Amino acid sequence: MPTYRNNTDLPINYEHKGQLYSFPPHKDYPAKIWLPYQELGLELVSADYPPVPDSIMVSGTFRFDYQIERRFNIDHCDKYRLKLSVEQGIVRLYIGSSKVGVEVKGNYDVVLNWDRAPYFRIVGAEGENVVRVDAEVAD
Repeated sequence: MPTYRNNTDLPINYEHKGQLYSFPPHKDYPAKIWLPYQELGLELVSADYPPVPDSIMVSGTFRFDYQIERRFNIDHCDKYRLKLSVEQGIVRLYIGSSKVGVEVKGNYDVVLNWDRAPYFRIVGAEGENVVRVDAEVAD
């Protein structure tokens, strides 16, 4: 885990994915994520990166009704392989914060960089949709 120090006289707060990180003045703070420390005014004390997760990050078969969305957060890694197998129906895949989705019917396989896609979303595009979703750390 990286460790940061707040060398100022005031607390520094940072919100990430609904989690609030608060750095008290003149204290070291180990964090579970990599932060934009320079922009926040923090000093990097230790550059230990978050641990790379086990190779399998998501694995399962999911049902999506029409316009129902599910978000899949991916643990920190360099890149990961995402495989979708639409067993029934059609879904739309949104990578990261993208507003433009890809329509998927059948199989879809892509390697994504985590810094550009720390999560992905799947939305049902018609009646009932069944999708096999697998994501694993890519070499």
